[in-house]
Amino acid sequence: MNKEEKARYYDWLMRQYQINENQISKIPQLTIEEQSKSSNVVRYSPENLKKVNHFRQMLEKIQNEMKVIMQ
Repeated sequence: MNKEEKARYYDWLMRQYQINENQISKIPQLTIEEQSKSSNVVRYSPENLKKVNHFRQMLEKIQNEMKVIMQ
């Protein structure tokens, strides 16, 4: 892959990263009242936590791919 292709791919990865971050921010968090009912720090319902974890995994994969192309 030449420098121009790497640059385009890197830009695409950055856009994908931003899309995933935006998806996480759109997932509703529990209210303060709901959070205070738990002894653990819980910000999301179990269903929403699965979604958040999925997007976080995607972010990690993107970060790893970015590291690979920067070498």
